[in-house]
Amino acid sequence: MIDDDAELWNAVKNKIKPIKKKNRVVVLSRPVHIMVLSESDMLERIAFQQTFNQRLLKTQKEAASAFKKKQIQARIDLHGMTCAKAEQKLQHFFVKAACIGNTTVLVITGKGQPSEDVQYNDDYALGTLRNFTMQWFDRNPQWVVSYAQALNKDGGLGAFYVHVRRQK
Repeated sequence: MIDDDAELWNAVKNKIKPIKKKNRVVVLSRPVHIMVLSESDMLERIAFQQTFNQRLLKTQKEAASAFKKKQIQARIDLHGMTCAKAEQKLQHFFVKAACIGNTTVLVITGKGQPSEDVQYNDDYALGTLRNFTMQWFDRNPQWVVSYAQALNKDGGLGAFYVHVRRQK
């Protein structure tokens, strides 16, 4: 039986033809387009970004003041967790909060660390976990009615007030 297998293998091997080079897929690198702005255009963009950040902060402060009137009923600290682990913890935390009847909770993520080539700006935080958490809030309207950046006394840029949706 071993001889039959060897004969069969040799028959298959002899029928194999090498792939022709012209049939191979070649990936071409695309040229990188760099947009060069004049100094006036750059200044205009910087001015727009600053006014946008100021408006964003103003609306965040208004939203935070609405939460300020409510008492924080539970809190969760996600410092040092991976996004996958944080997602599990958030899911469990919000299920429990909704079952207990909590309506206002504090989610602490931390500000995050800026990369070496990016200068840190106190108007916004750059943390991966912080940004992931905001995306999670947006993707889970069954648990989250609204959220806002916390006031400095509760964690500032590294925390969120969250209004938990009541379960029926």
